[in-house]
Amino acid sequence: MKNHKLVLLNTLPLDTISGGNVYNSNLFKAFKKNGAKISYKFTENVEESISKQDDKTIIIVDSICLNHKINWEKYLTKKIIILLHLPPSADDQKNNEKLNSIIEDEKVVFSNFPIITAGQSSINYIFTNYKITVQNYVLIPPAISSNWQKKKEYSKLPKKFLVVGTITKRKGYTRLVETLHYLKNKDWICHCYGSISDDDLFQELNELILQKGLSDKIVFKGTMANNEMDKIICQYDLLLQLSDEENNSVVILESIASGLPFISTKVGNYIYFNEMKCGLITNSFESEKIAKELELVLLDDKKYSSLIDSTKNIKPNSWNDNSNKLIDFITKQWQLH
Repeated sequence: MKNHKLVLLNTLPLDTISGGNVYNSNLFKAFKKNGAKISYKFTENVEESISKQDDKTIIIVDSICLNHKINWEKYLTKKIIILLHLPPSADDQKNNEKLNSIIEDEKVVFSNFPIITAGQSSINYIFTNYKITVQNYVLIPPAISSNWQKKKEYSKLPKKFLVVGTITKRKGYTRLVETLHYLKNKDWICHCYGSISDDDLFQELNELILQKGLSDKIVFKGTMANNEMDKIICQYDLLLQLSDEENNSVVILESIASGLPFISTKVGNYIYFNEMKCGLITNSFESEKIAKELELVLLDDKKYSSLIDSTKNIKPNSWNDNSNKLIDFITKQWQLH
């Protein structure tokens, strides 16, 4: 495959902070390390970028591009692979007209193109919603770079919370604010990192934070560079992920790699974390019930210490483990050599 050109298409710059982009960045580096001739194309005109590629080029299209109307049937003969994080139709912030258009495009794409995905939940979503049984896909779970920084010191009790995620409805930011409101009088501060994908939601969140009297306790810090993630994670006591839905949470994996304990709703790869007895998976999506579980960790140093121990001794896969599987999958699609 070293003799074949690849291009990774996305509508976001590669250094934009999001779980998907962290995954993409590491995927890109894995290709490079294997000697692949790959380039990254940030584009606002996805169809034009696809049409300009010759028939020999392998085009890896990030699933976020499905937000753009494209005549996919026109490109069935091209060497296209879909890099699937979470199908755009799963994001409920779209109007009905756009959602219907995306659904029609997803049916064509998921029926015809091979798929690289970080988590089984996206493949399950396709079957549940479209009754399409995807056969031609490869599961490449998130992994960690070999030089990832580990947390060395821990507080007796957690006071500094970390949240990382693009500001969209499915990331559970409203649930986060409602949950932390129940713990308003406890000693903590929560820093949130992520790009703003939904301006209206961001305004609603700020109004809700103000209304709940949490302006000095919940702080939006904007974005961060992907190569700063491990250093920033190590500054905190506890990661919170209260999402409605995840494919396979990259930030949880990064938290584990750093030895930072986490609390998460039942999303993404939570079954694996339960089996590993790693972190705390909440029993509910209800804010009040989550707050009670979180309060136990805040007030009980033995509970917090146990949570730390459950996380810091687990070693996630590295991208070196994933790269050969990835190359083999693409090579077999078109009998490349």
